[in-house]
Amino acid sequence: LLRQSWKPAVSVTGIDGVPALKDAGNVALPKVTVKLSIRLAPTTSGEQAAKAVKETALANAKIALDLKRNYGPALIQLGRSYTFLCKSVEAEDAFKRAKRWSRDQAKHWQNWATGYHREICK
Repeated sequence: LLRQSWKPAVSVTGIDGVPALKDAGNVALPKVTVKLSIRLAPTTSGEQAAKAVKETALANAKIALDLKRNYGPALIQLGRSYTFLCKSVEAEDAFKRAKRWSRDQAKHWQNWATGYHREICK
């Protein structure tokens, strides 16, 4: 009973953007989407947990970029992550670095981030 109510848990409930097992390989994928189910202890706030998950994902994205510094899709995702955390300077830097990969994509996401910051991050 205690494990079901107090112990936090994370489960992957869906994943998109990865090849089937028979086609899998050791390659960097341009985009992977994961849906998580997170059970929190009753004393933990959802806002704290969401912030911790976002910051952990961001830290892991930075580690991945250290392995391949100018990987455009990863830079776009990093910029989006910074945008959701309302870190406009860091987001702008990531989008600028992504311009080496695709100017159109970087400009599109940079414009989106600017609007997001104006509306949400006031």
